[in-house]
Amino acid sequence: MDIEALLPSPRTPRDYLALATDPRVDVEGLRVLARNPFSFVRLAVASNIRSDASVLTELLMGEFSQWDRNRLLWIVAGHPQAGRVVLLNVLSQVALLLAQRDVRPYAAAIALASRPELTPNEVRRLQNFPGASRRMRRGAERAIARRSGRDAGAASQDSA
Repeated sequence: MDIEALLPSPRTPRDYLALATDPRVDVEGLRVLARNPFSFVRLAVASNIRSDASVLTELLMGEFSQWDRNRLLWIVAGHPQAGRVVLLNVLSQVALLLAQRDVRPYAAAIALASRPELTPNEVRRLQNFPGASRRMRRGAERAIARRSGRDAGAASQDSA
């Protein structure tokens, strides 16, 4: 679908935001919106359940402020269409951010820990970076414990 046909004339940023959730927009339209200059539109595209792995990959390559990058990584880490390849990309970006002491992609790291597409050891490597906080480590371990079927309460008592 041509997204231009769905947009009013003249257009505002709000029109693009509305289009990011419009059910008439197909994956190709979402891919076009993934290149939108407004980061809030791109974040809305990332949150759209119909965004597939190619759209999510396109978004991960885009420019974002530090705050928006952390949010994007968290959204994509929890996205149902994000398969192993996309999640490895997110894992790599989270690792790069955790190598810096002033960046906190903790929500994305914990979301990655809950994903069965990644092994616990792949996610646990994030805990070795200088920016990894104690709270992030505990949250990741709890998420790993929940997905592996162990009692999350016992895991949290062990780390307390």
